[in-house]
Amino acid sequence: MTYPPIQDRAIGTLVGGRYALERQLGVGGFGRVYQAIQVPLGRRVAVKLLSSRTPEQSARFAREAALAQRLEHPNTVRILDYGAMHDGSPFIVFELLRGRTIADLLAQEGPQPLGVALTITAQILKSLMEAHALGVVHRDIKPANVFVTSHPGEPHFVKVLDFGIAKDMLAPALPTPRAGTMPIHDPSSSPALTHASEMMGTPRYMAPEQARSEPPGPETDIYAVGLLLAELLGGRPVFTGTNAMQIALDQASDAPAPLGELVSGPAGAILVRATQKARHLRYRSADEMLADVEGLLGSTSGRSATVRPRGGHHTASAIAIAPTQLHPAITTARSKPSFLVPALIVGGLVLAGGAAVWLSYDHKRPRATAESDDDEPRKKDRKEDWDPFDVPPPPKVDFKKRKSPERPDDIQEKLEEAGYQVNEGDRVSAPGYDQRTFALTKRPCGGTVIFQTWGSPDQAAESVKALATQPLGRVFQNGKHVLYVAVARQTHLKGDPGCTDPVADILTR
Repeated sequence: MTYPPIQDRAIGTLVGGRYALERQLGVGGFGRVYQAIQVPLGRRVAVKLLSSRTPEQSARFAREAALAQRLEHPNTVRILDYGAMHDGSPFIVFELLRGRTIADLLAQEGPQPLGVALTITAQILKSLMEAHALGVVHRDIKPANVFVTSHPGEPHFVKVLDFGIAKDMLAPALPTPRAGTMPIHDPSSSPALTHASEMMGTPRYMAPEQARSEPPGPETDIYAVGLLLAELLGGRPVFTGTNAMQIALDQASDAPAPLGELVSGPAGAILVRATQKARHLRYRSADEMLADVEGLLGSTSGRSATVRPRGGHHTASAIAIAPTQLHPAITTARSKPSFLVPALIVGGLVLAGGAAVWLSYDHKRPRATAESDDDEPRKKDRKEDWDPFDVPPPPKVDFKKRKSPERPDDIQEKLEEAGYQVNEGDRVSAPGYDQRTFALTKRPCGGTVIFQTWGSPDQAAESVKALATQPLGRVFQNGKHVLYVAVARQTHLKGDPGCTDPVADILTR
């Protein structure tokens, strides 16, 4: 069964029988946000609609509504209504906000004064205090998801937006649904929406545990808030660059966040603690960080922050410390959607990457050691250009003549026989679509094998076209079956036949 794209809604369309669309405010990865007027009250609201409707997208949309309706804090965007149009297309109605996102604020004004930065940060933390107490981890705190509006006496009033990929930590785990049984009525706990090997969030603000696909917790949001505070003070992101994969690798590494001169500034102690790569060294809760932020904000000198030690008092969260993507901002500014790294988006379905195991590896080269003259014979015996990242040359295979296997059942067995460590992720099933994902490692290589079965060869061909544009990997088709192999060394992120081709050869013989 296919789901045709939902056409752009004409201005004047009556959504849900009571919301007349007035103008489009923004476009996200999966939908659009419109300004509308509620009939007959005359109240202006923001209406969020999907651009296309698949079981997974509808389920994510429903989950966002279900989580948002539980949140009532003044610093969290308020949901007003949720329903479906006559054609079954879901919609969410939010309060209409007037102002700008932090991303726009920084683009227009640059670095913010200490008082403004702390005031904004304090309100974000207050929003998260309620969310965490209710078992909700946002997972995508970033400048584009924090809106700044104003009220009399409060020129920088904050609203936290977009709980589209939030994690409900209190939801019970359910088995993966069979094809055609996607639990739209109870989406928040569906593992088909968030796979074990899927990295949810935006790389630039992603906590190390997110980059490694580890379970999130309140401290996951704390890390992002620390990076956001640093950006407010410095006027630029802490992690720069345009390569999402490299940024994710930087986040997953043990190297401290590059805070630069901000470490020696008034908020330095707060920033350092909030952005610790080891999650147990960060603030344990939003209110614990809030106490230090408000302490600095209220200090008369404003020159230093007294950060409490780990043994300090804090309010317990409903979430154990150790153990999603339409932008709903009510603004005319467009923002880039969050990444699923290194996942791929094809036909609106998430292809969960398996490089999480690879990212968690320590790919450091051996340290150089001093060598004496006695070592000269050994130096002659070895390759002078030896590299721990070296692999044998790729096999000489005409892959144009190879096809995807018709069944995925023996993929893991074949790879394990070849010496790979293989872990199978969750199976994703939906009408006309089935996907199995395998994470594999064999140092220094690591990556993903994806096997898809589509409803028709034409649908499979569309998936092949999309996958073929990726910088890594090889893709094969056999009727309605698709095989995608993407394996690489950390030093070869633009393509690595030495790692990919041996796996492709094994699976397509």
